[in-house]
Amino acid sequence: MSEPNNTFTFPGMENSEELDISAIFGGETSASDINPFDAPAVPAETPAAPQEQPRAESSNAAAESAAAPAPAPQPNSGELSAPQAQTQKPAPAAEPANPISAAKSLFEKPPIFSYGSAKDEIADGAMTFEELRIAKSDDFPELGEGKRVSWSVEYGKVTKAITDPKGTTIQSVKEEIERSKAFLDGLKKAKFATDDPIKELGITAQVVEVPVTTMTKAALADSGMDNKAVLKCRNIFTLGLLCWLFDRPEEGARKMLQDKFAKKPAVYEANAKVLRAGYDYGHNIHASVSTYRIDTDEICPGVYTDIKGNEATAWGLIMASEKSGRPLFLGSYPITPATDILHELAKRKDLGVKACQMEDEIAGVCSAIGASFAGSLGVTSTSGPGLALKGEAIGLAVMAELPLVVIDVQRGGPSTGLPTKTEQTDLNQALYGRNGESPLAVVAPLSPTDCFDMAFEASRIAIEHMTPVILLSDAFIGNGSSAWRIPEAGEYPDIRVPYVPDDVREGWRPYMRDAETLSRYWAIPGRDNLTHRLGGLEKDVKPGAISTDPANHAKMVDIRREKVARIANDIPAQEVLCDTPEAETLLIGWGGTFGHLYTAAEELNREGVPVALAQFRYINPLPANTGEILRRYKRVVVAELNTGQFADYLQARFPDVEIRRFNKVEGQPFLVSEIVAGVKQEIAK
Repeated sequence: MSEPNNTFTFPGMENSEELDISAIFGGETSASDINPFDAPAVPAETPAAPQEQPRAESSNAAAESAAAPAPAPQPNSGELSAPQAQTQKPAPAAEPANPISAAKSLFEKPPIFSYGSAKDEIADGAMTFEELRIAKSDDFPELGEGKRVSWSVEYGKVTKAITDPKGTTIQSVKEEIERSKAFLDGLKKAKFATDDPIKELGITAQVVEVPVTTMTKAALADSGMDNKAVLKCRNIFTLGLLCWLFDRPEEGARKMLQDKFAKKPAVYEANAKVLRAGYDYGHNIHASVSTYRIDTDEICPGVYTDIKGNEATAWGLIMASEKSGRPLFLGSYPITPATDILHELAKRKDLGVKACQMEDEIAGVCSAIGASFAGSLGVTSTSGPGLALKGEAIGLAVMAELPLVVIDVQRGGPSTGLPTKTEQTDLNQALYGRNGESPLAVVAPLSPTDCFDMAFEASRIAIEHMTPVILLSDAFIGNGSSAWRIPEAGEYPDIRVPYVPDDVREGWRPYMRDAETLSRYWAIPGRDNLTHRLGGLEKDVKPGAISTDPANHAKMVDIRREKVARIANDIPAQEVLCDTPEAETLLIGWGGTFGHLYTAAEELNREGVPVALAQFRYINPLPANTGEILRRYKRVVVAELNTGQFADYLQARFPDVEIRRFNKVEGQPFLVSEIVAGVKQEIAK
């Protein structure tokens, strides 16, 4: 029994180069087993003994094939002439492997790998693999002398191309088929139903299809680098293309590469070459695509750096320590995503910072309270689960009326939840997560750079009003980064520390207060006539001794609540952005969703849907003009990364205003498109 024929011969090519289909389709596959169009097989006459075909001896055979005459067909050689192709079909094997069924699911429809001499068979797809060949110009006289019909693979579809006889080799045929199969296999793994992912995703924007890998290899063809190293440069090719697309000079990117690979000049040269190749590719293809130019905004002169939100929080605390004259103490326990604050402050012994990693969350907050009693700016950092553990101790700071900053970098919950994902689900816990009536201030930064300002502001409020303050950051802005100008010291105000006035020291008692702010005076231990004790038991409003008197307790509850409410007189009025006289809808957010909401509001206004935006940084107390703003608009929509906690909070304080909600609780930040669609839906109601 003869061995299965696993090769295809290209007639018209000198030395008859052959294509081994088993290397492509796998398995013990005979050419006679495969009919990609499922055409019924016609029994063949009993063939004579097969004659061995000589293998190709030169890679130039394809280039010489145009001038060479086609060899006469051999019986059962897997090769038919054009007239035979119309009448004779090979007989199938006894047990055909038929791998084309797998290929069909991959290619969606059977591909035509080449074109034979019979045009009608090319058109209706009646050709078999035995007829696979590249036709010469005499098969298609209209093509002109020296031309032939070849093929090319594009997204798994094989299309006709007219090429020079030297344009195709057996190796290139195999490589193209493999690339096509790999591409379609990738689409299947990505759950695409078609071979056009751009159309399937509904992308209607301008699309430039760029052969990044091919162009990168071409740019580094003479570099001597191995294939793995070459492929690592593909992102830099794309970076060069983006420099062209956004009309940005490539010098900045080249300088970055030069600095990064200063000790590896060969790596720098390769990446610089690929960077230029990407830029030139975009410039030279003359694609019908819009390019963009982002004009530089007016910026304040100074020293700029890239900073993450958690780092900015740490530096804001240091600035507050400098402006208050009180040493900074951080008592903390590592927890994702807040640990970077502990790491950053632990580096700053040179600035007098004391950062202690405690044995647990409770020890962290209690050590900070002790530091505050001793006269330091006490700070503790955590995330949602840690905030729950710290609740009782925070209540102690409320009762003792000590300055304390609690930083909560929010993550998905409850319990361990989603440690690396972002949410805004700790708002209710920050507002109400303690026993008894225990009011405190709550603030929230808008962006990574705003973490600096709000850490400073949280510290200022805590010291000047002698109260705990919770700073609600989140994983998105805590780990996110932005360009930040390092401020000058004179740009931030001094923090007024409510020391015990000299004129009252003689008769001072622990709960004597400032008449305007109701804040308790801060008596630093070790000063004359300021010996005192504080604790968690209720105290008498005047002497500061322990008291269980009902009327006294009610009065102290009212004082603590009023003290926090009066903070509203010491914070900025709420701003409204994107406002126009036509706007009837107010979009509201708080904290780290600012970037998405602001972009959505701008986009809605560009589309002719007038929308104003109010993004809150001060949560408790709210800015004094909040009610006036809410009542100004026909509809109010609160968008937040929880089930509506801030919306409920606003509704409870302003029951005469209908608060609508747009919520997302997926551990992911908003998409601008989601907000735009949600606001439009609310307007349409």
